[in-house]
Amino acid sequence: MKHTLFLLLVLAAFGSKAQTYNPDKINKKAIDAFERGLVNLRDGYIKEAVPLLKRAIEIEPNYVDAILSLGGTYGELKDYQAAIAQYEKGGHWILPTLNITTCLIQ
Repeated sequence: MKHTLFLLLVLAAFGSKAQTYNPDKINKKAIDAFERGLVNLRDGYIKEAVPLLKRAIEIEPNYVDAILSLGGTYGELKDYQAAIAQYEKGGHWILPTLNITTCLIQ
């Protein structure tokens, strides 16, 4: 499973341009929706977290934390195609910052 996710992230990186993600510049309304989604997840309300995470992404389309959290939420709901789509969407933001050699060694 680790290798599959790694390959998906690598493929997503090749299909995108290197872009900069700055988590300090995220819209406050997006952060609020994201944090409310996380509270729902923490409390076991997985389905209820989805619209909040989607709202955070709608407000801030490049909000990697929300994108990857939505992917994990879809995984918990066993909607694997939607989970993969979110991981691919979020992966192109984080891969340029990863040291590929380190990933291969682990």
